[in-house]
Amino acid sequence: MLAFRFRKDPPAIAVPKVKTLASRDRTMVQDTYESLDKVLGRLDENVAFTNDRAHTFLAHRLGVLLRPSAAWAVERYMLFVHDARSSKEDIVKQFDQQVSERTELTIVKIAELRDFVARVYDAAAETATGRTDKASHARAAAGPGPSIRDGRSGRSA
Repeated sequence: MLAFRFRKDPPAIAVPKVKTLASRDRTMVQDTYESLDKVLGRLDENVAFTNDRAHTFLAHRLGVLLRPSAAWAVERYMLFVHDARSSKEDIVKQFDQQVSERTELTIVKIAELRDFVARVYDAAAETATGRTDKASHARAAAGPGPSIRDGRSGRSA
């Protein structure tokens, strides 16, 4: 997934990496960081791929970024979605120790994450198969959204 900030000077390409875990995993920070680096290693390829499939408005702006003389910045993001009970604060310490590039970190804690995700998938399947006639019914079936949020930003020098 890529996002673009064309109004910035130079324009920015935002590269988020999302990990959702219902149980604790001590290697998550390092795995996510390595995965983000792989995406960044192929960023030109990904922008070109997006440009080939874009509508005229977006294709024009992406085409400007693809010029050899184009200047653009990269914004790195890591988003962790955790079950509130298994999440520990040491993840921020791990992030600070392992991430060497400027990277924004956001942590979202959701009570009973596994059940929440299952309800969302069930509601999406219901909507996709036409078993419901209202989108609001699908949202209601998903139940309440995240009950605990803990957003943090961080960076390592």
